[in-house]
Amino acid sequence: CIANISDAETPEEVSQAIKSAALPQGSSSLKKYQSHNISMNAYLGGSYNSYEEENTTSKTWNSSFGVIAPIGIAYTPFSWGNKGSLSFFASVFDIGAVVDYQLTEDNTDFEQKIYLKNILSPGMHLVYGFPGNLPLSLGAGGQYGPGLMDVQDGAADFGPTWRWNIFLAVDLPIFNLLQGRKKYK
Repeated sequence: CIANISDAETPEEVSQAIKSAALPQGSSSLKKYQSHNISMNAYLGGSYNSYEEENTTSKTWNSSFGVIAPIGIAYTPFSWGNKGSLSFFASVFDIGAVVDYQLTEDNTDFEQKIYLKNILSPGMHLVYGFPGNLPLSLGAGGQYGPGLMDVQDGAADFGPTWRWNIFLAVDLPIFNLLQGRKKYK
């Protein structure tokens, strides 16, 4: 995949290289039927948050409910077939803060610039994958990341905070890094 992307000369070729490496729909069920699995993973859903209250100026993570969209590495050592799976998820990025900011702030007067520091959000979560082929997951954990406190001159200001959350999300494996033997049918 990386070699194909580096050889690509047009955006269409990059897109095609990523599509050819990405897992197909329904691949979240692989975690439930393998002895273990390590994957580049994303989750997209809603979360209930607990945050550092002394950071009252934060406009993104100070809401109890929000959008979560972390991307990182999922390690699934526990799989129970039709009964689900249990994963450890290390997030690296979370574009949910940007989506939340866009939904809660009236920023139509200018073009907002988002930087890497606005989506960098390291964290750890314990994630239960729902039974059967249902691609839903329930997760709990914490992240350190962007607060997007203020927008001035079209640039989002970085105000990082700790956030503890519980989320219900769609499990979106991007590609497998390591996969164990098939454990269940």
